[in-house]
Amino acid sequence: MKWLLEEAPDPGGVRVHVRYDSEYAANMAQGIWTLGANEELAQAVRELAQEVRQNRRITWEHVYGHTGAHDNELADRAADVGRRGFASARSGRWSAPPPA
Repeated sequence: MKWLLEEAPDPGGVRVHVRYDSEYAANMAQGIWTLGANEELAQAVRELAQEVRQNRRITWEHVYGHTGAHDNELADRAADVGRRGFASARSGRWSAPPPA
């Protein structure tokens, strides 16, 4: 959601299709389930999704994780790289490693 807002903004209503492997995270982001664990993170993602929905229609599709689905595997690798503190040179937001 952050990427959509900052790296690919669109005031014209281009649709967004989110493929997710965590039903918990997706249902929290959509406001379907009430907040439970990780309330602060879930609320932040929910707010970002609401902000994206102001200009775009979001569709959601569940995919099973760790089954070789190309997009899901890329997302898992990107999350792992970010978790380890590395950054992408392609994005202005992620052009420097996070502060220690």
